[in-house]
Amino acid sequence: MDLTQQYNIDKDKITHRVVDSEVVILNLESGNYYTINETGAIIWKALDDKKCLSEILDLLKNEYQYSADRSFEKDVEDFIKFLEKENIIKKI
Repeated sequence: MDLTQQYNIDKDKITHRVVDSEVVILNLESGNYYTINETGAIIWKALDDKKCLSEILDLLKNEYQYSADRSFEKDVEDFIKFLEKENIIKKI
């Protein structure tokens, strides 16, 4: 995973709303909708703020009690791949 990579939320293809600490996303092309939990919402906001992956990882490490045995990289990578596959985000 390239930690300097940034992504754009494809706002032409989706609409989203923050509800409590979650994000609800509607893919306007496919009609699919997604509910993203609190951790996903942190990532979503960081993507919307044009943060790179290393900055996103730092946000998560600061938000949650980070310990050396817990790595967020795989979780973030899987989430980003899912959003790309669903055509919700694209690489800058």
